[in-house]
Amino acid sequence: MDRWSFRKRLGSISFYDFRRLARQFCDTVDACYPGSSKVTVTFYKNLPGSVTMLDEGLMEFVARLNAEGELAKVDRLENATKELFDKAVNVQLLIVPAEEEKAPRSTFGHLECKGLRNDLLTYYIQPDVVARSVRGQILGEGRPSVFKFGTGKGFEHLHRVSLR
Repeated sequence: MDRWSFRKRLGSISFYDFRRLARQFCDTVDACYPGSSKVTVTFYKNLPGSVTMLDEGLMEFVARLNAEGELAKVDRLENATKELFDKAVNVQLLIVPAEEEKAPRSTFGHLECKGLRNDLLTYYIQPDVVARSVRGQILGEGRPSVFKFGTGKGFEHLHRVSLR
């Protein structure tokens, strides 16, 4: 697994920043295995949460709150609109292989923006074999302009996190 983030030097992450960097992320993940991927973009009207420890009761409670806080959920990045992006408090993209057997086990990627900090775009990808390739491409030759984006710490959260 790997995490990294980009911090926009001036202003907030725009819909156009999100769409361009999300497209790059999805294309780079797709290139790591044969077959295609499923992409889901969730727009939240309320700040979502997550749990870092396995606790069934707490996980179910947070999942229920997150579902109630959804503004919209769309399949495919192309269906994410500026109108939804502008209304959302938090935006999360999930990419998974369409056919799990064609990709390394437990492959998925997560991209998040807006929320607790509007100038950050955070990335999470696993497993390591996919993460090394994707990170190398996006932070290497595919890196956005250093004048427009700095690198973050990679462990920033843009939603509420429970450590229990």
